[in-house]
Amino acid sequence: MPSSSSGSLSKIGYSNYWRQLESLRPLPAGMLVYNQSSGIVWANDELPEETRDSAASMLESLLNNPPPKNGEKVNHLSNGSYHVHAVPVRAGSGDLVGLIGLLLPQNSKSLSRNRKNLEQVLCAIAENMARESDLISELDAMATELALRYEELNLLYKAAEEGEIEQSECEQHLSDLVRSCGPHLESSIAAIILPQQKIVTFHTPDTKSPHDVNSLLHMLEREVCPWVTANRRQLVINDNKQSLHAAVVPSLEGKLMACPVLNELGKAYGIIAVTRLGTESAFTTGDRRLLEVLATKAEKVLQLTFDPLTGLMNRSEFMRALERSLTAAHSRGSQYCLLVMEIDHLKIVNDAFGHEAGDTLLSYITGVLRSQFEKDGNVIARIGGDHFAILIPGYSSDEGRRAARRLTKAISSTPFCWRESRRNVTASIGVAAMDRQTQRATTILYAAEIACDVARSFSTDRVAVYDESDPLFLEKREDMRWVSLIQDALARDKFAIYCQKIEGIHGADCGAEFNEVLLRLPDESGGICTPGHFMPAAERYYLMPEIDRWVLRNLLRFLSKAQKETQTRNQLWAVNLSGQTLSDDGFLGFVTDELQTYGIPPQSICFEITETAAVTNIDRAQRLIDSLRAIGCQFSLDDFGTGLSSFGYLKSLQIDHIKVDGSFVRDVLEDKTSEAVVSSIIHLGHVLGVRVTAEWVEDEAVKEKLKALGADFIQGYRVRKPLQIEEWLRISQEGSQDK
Repeated sequence: MPSSSSGSLSKIGYSNYWRQLESLRPLPAGMLVYNQSSGIVWANDELPEETRDSAASMLESLLNNPPPKNGEKVNHLSNGSYHVHAVPVRAGSGDLVGLIGLLLPQNSKSLSRNRKNLEQVLCAIAENMARESDLISELDAMATELALRYEELNLLYKAAEEGEIEQSECEQHLSDLVRSCGPHLESSIAAIILPQQKIVTFHTPDTKSPHDVNSLLHMLEREVCPWVTANRRQLVINDNKQSLHAAVVPSLEGKLMACPVLNELGKAYGIIAVTRLGTESAFTTGDRRLLEVLATKAEKVLQLTFDPLTGLMNRSEFMRALERSLTAAHSRGSQYCLLVMEIDHLKIVNDAFGHEAGDTLLSYITGVLRSQFEKDGNVIARIGGDHFAILIPGYSSDEGRRAARRLTKAISSTPFCWRESRRNVTASIGVAAMDRQTQRATTILYAAEIACDVARSFSTDRVAVYDESDPLFLEKREDMRWVSLIQDALARDKFAIYCQKIEGIHGADCGAEFNEVLLRLPDESGGICTPGHFMPAAERYYLMPEIDRWVLRNLLRFLSKAQKETQTRNQLWAVNLSGQTLSDDGFLGFVTDELQTYGIPPQSICFEITETAAVTNIDRAQRLIDSLRAIGCQFSLDDFGTGLSSFGYLKSLQIDHIKVDGSFVRDVLEDKTSEAVVSSIIHLGHVLGVRVTAEWVEDEAVKEKLKALGADFIQGYRVRKPLQIEEWLRISQEGSQDK
């Protein structure tokens, strides 16, 4: 008899049933409920103890005989003093749960004529008790399940708990995750195996296990990891008779569970796996969910450390590695050589064949780098879209130059093949030495990047070693001056925000006053520098994410203050984002936090990204666009028409506005090709339900031409010159239409 069913009998409210039986005639002497495993479950208080025990013995003897079947009439027992009328209580499964015994006087004259009614009442009560018992059993099972789920959720919460992760502590965090597998998943061995990153971290909670840990790790790396990463799904082996056991892990004597650790692109870095040896306990659904959460936590750690496409270190983690190497150079006098490489013409490959071809080229280059430099002590990283860095300990500048030449030769010796096309690939490499005299890690990286720019200008030997006395390098050092000015402007809020009006034509209306936010940098003499002066350096030295954040935060702060002071509302502000910001995983959270902090509705912001940035980061761009549009922000694609694949990408990007590149707009009156491009973009935009803005509109004739072609908005000096945002506010307050 199932214990869950018998246990539920003790929780039934029998007093209610007893009150129903008190209305019978003849009047019952008592009632008891009997269960073979528990004995008397319930009896009414008025029933004497010896009578209760005697009746229980009669019910027990009845249970020892073949149990009555469902639907059979009530069993009638007698001991000479009273009758016991017994009816079975059966669970929904048909299992016998217990017996109800109703005691009646032996010499009752009305017993015979009321027996049929008595049996009907008893059977009805037995059915109700059975249903109540089943319900209690289900509730008990649910309570047990909820208790287990609560415990599991606590474990999941601890495993998935967010927190600041220092990229330099990546392997320590992965080791902590592996150690948590032990007590939570009762594993004999737990491991994270990431072949691309050359990371294998494991833990053996069962230190007395006789099994060879190395052979198990070898099995996980050679047999399990390829299967899980190829299929990108969990592998669970609870029975060595499973077909997967024979196909994947025939040598395993135990149970195995492995989960892929995926990157942002859905490809697998590697696996997290646990084994159970010498135990009959199988992995459950709860175990599988917990391992999935642990894998997700590992993914977050890795995303902060490694580039998702190539599997190499990202820029942030490389800077930490560079800082650690510089500390070694200062303390031990170690010498290092830094190579910074740029793939030539990656944009041409993207425009000609699409981003899939560009990604394949980046993966090909990664393979060459690994074959040349993947040795103990060397550090390889992808530090930008088409930029890679290699840090080699113990190398001088001359040795670094020779290594760089071998690398350029290896890259150019094999043409890059994409479907039916073949293209020769070249690379430019800058070399810089780092030793005890080097002051900062950023300085040596900037030096190597400057040398890379110089190497790109060479026609044959595409390798340059940094030499601060060379005039070529002196010219590049001008960038360093801009970097210093930009960093100072960010730290001291020296940037100035300007804005330029975007005007609707044909009665076009975006529902708000429309302005584009522009950035200016006051120079040391009191003049104003436009982005054309400082943005190239900002992009080269990866300062754009900081600049973009500064612009958005200060714009929202200004708008919040203006709204409180003047009730100025109903504006749409176009804010430019760089390609580097599209790759910034924290930018989405930054935007939502800042909008909430300053109380600005998301509908007031239209993020503007260039076509080149969107195409170079197509997957990230789409994810960011979808996420920000979901909260109410709009998106505009700037400089449209300059890329070879513009129209193909436009269909896949969910945007609200297109800006026709000004180089076409400027010549729309004189050049038929420019007119055709502008007309095609406007037509395509309208087909896709996207509004089209033409920039660089300088005079009335161009405006009228664009109006005839069907443009929705225009921007340029014909509408209004850029104004400092404080001046815009003054004009708005006065209701001026000064243009």
